[in-house]
Amino acid sequence: MESELLKNTVWLACLAAEAVILLYARSWLAEIEGSGRRAWPAVAASAGLVGALGVLLLGGEALFGARLASLPGYRFEIYRWVVWNLVVTAIVIVEQVILVYLMRLDGLLRGDAGGETVALRGIGALLAGGTLMVYAAYVYGLIAVTDAHRLDADGIANVSAFFCRIGCAACVMFEWLIAVWVVRVGRVFLKAA
Repeated sequence: MESELLKNTVWLACLAAEAVILLYARSWLAEIEGSGRRAWPAVAASAGLVGALGVLLLGGEALFGARLASLPGYRFEIYRWVVWNLVVTAIVIVEQVILVYLMRLDGLLRGDAGGETVALRGIGALLAGGTLMVYAAYVYGLIAVTDAHRLDADGIANVSAFFCRIGCAACVMFEWLIAVWVVRVGRVFLKAA
């Protein structure tokens, strides 16, 4: 139980750190755009996301335990993995949004505003929507495979760990893309200074 609590706390801290980076990226973009848009909606959304996932990870079994216990099979195991992979999915989506903000910021600093902003917003929506659809397909597939093949806890863990690895690979890919755009934006700032 202690290792599970530690693992969940560490991943929530990672999500919270990504949310802070997102807030900085959003505030930089608002400052460069001069739009006067506030970062408070992003603050509220980030805090709500971290809080809701924290409740599901750290206290969800206590909240939903009676309902989960009444279901047949390894529903606690499925619940743990579904919530765990939801955290991974949330981190991937937050990184996608950070990347889109940095791409927009780069475009604005280079004077390429206009239609590119609309295109980047569309790309961001497609990335996030696609990620959520993959997550929904994973949840449906996990439940279907568990029921059809009567998977035990180890089988559920194997199927779910595969999705987690894919999500972690996506996290690494987006982190590298973010690093590329941070360098690009940094170069523009250095030229302007």
